[in-house]
Amino acid sequence: MVGKGKGMTLVVLVVVMATVGSHAAVTSYSAAMTGSSMVPPANTSETGTGKFTYDSETGVFQGTIVHNVQGANAAHIHGPAPVGENAGVILTFVQGENGNYVVEEQVEEEFVAELVARRLYAQVHSDNHPNGAIRGQVVAPSDDDDSIVVPILIAVAIGLAVVAVIVVIVWIVRKRGNKNPEKAGKGGYRPQTNF
Repeated sequence: MVGKGKGMTLVVLVVVMATVGSHAAVTSYSAAMTGSSMVPPANTSETGTGKFTYDSETGVFQGTIVHNVQGANAAHIHGPAPVGENAGVILTFVQGENGNYVVEEQVEEEFVAELVARRLYAQVHSDNHPNGAIRGQVVAPSDDDDSIVVPILIAVAIGLAVVAVIVVIVWIVRKRGNKNPEKAGKGGYRPQTNF
């Protein structure tokens, strides 16, 4: 049987681990999109930024491309291809608010493998550049980027601090419980009579 103190500690540990695990399931990706990244390069100063996430629990890839491409008429994820090479369309975006593009798709394992390998790129097409006006490789934060690591470490530290506080409280309560005068003579608390 699990005591109240141990049970509470177990509950806190489960909640902390579930919280940390849920954050770790979603990975952020981005794409810095320019005309010079096109193959061959597009003669334009237009730019865009893609912000994406992949949820490993649901298998959903979603994101938005914000851009300033005049006459934009399509946006896609292309691949597999490294920087400097072209590839076919894998996902098609729909036009959202303010002419920006959005996507939300359940993706296959092959897509995820290419995503992790940085072999996918986002591209916006336009009337002036039907083969693509801007392009950017879809990449995850680098290993030295603290944008994901720091929140996870903070969550773990908070969780450990909560567990430590609960353990101390349980220890204090148990110690006080052992100071019961009825337990005197059995290793319990014995009031001092010497003044």
